[in-house]
Amino acid sequence: MNHYGYFIKMMVMLLIILFNLFQKKVSIGKAGSGTRDLAIDILKDNGIDETNTTILDYDSSKAKEELLNGNIDAMFIVTAHNSDTVKELLADPKINVLSFKRARAYSRKYTFFGSFNFI
Repeated sequence: MNHYGYFIKMMVMLLIILFNLFQKKVSIGKAGSGTRDLAIDILKDNGIDETNTTILDYDSSKAKEELLNGNIDAMFIVTAHNSDTVKELLADPKINVLSFKRARAYSRKYTFFGSFNFI
């Protein structure tokens, strides 16, 4: 598996389950970024858009800060599994990593996805 696919899997694991994003504050990345483009597609696939959710365009550093401070509910991020951002998020007891029930379906629709399991 290439590194890009692995990074995408980590992003998926850092999402809270999509149906819980309705009427929440979600950072999907800066305009023009691949993270934002992918996030929009995934959210759209699940009926989530700016009419039913607050979509924010924070970069990963700002999104992490806002998430840790409780100012946003979720963030999309594409990064290495051992990045400082991931380590800091996972070390905080307020941050939950939840399963992504549709990971296999998305791996078929978006061929660069793959499912990933934490044990």
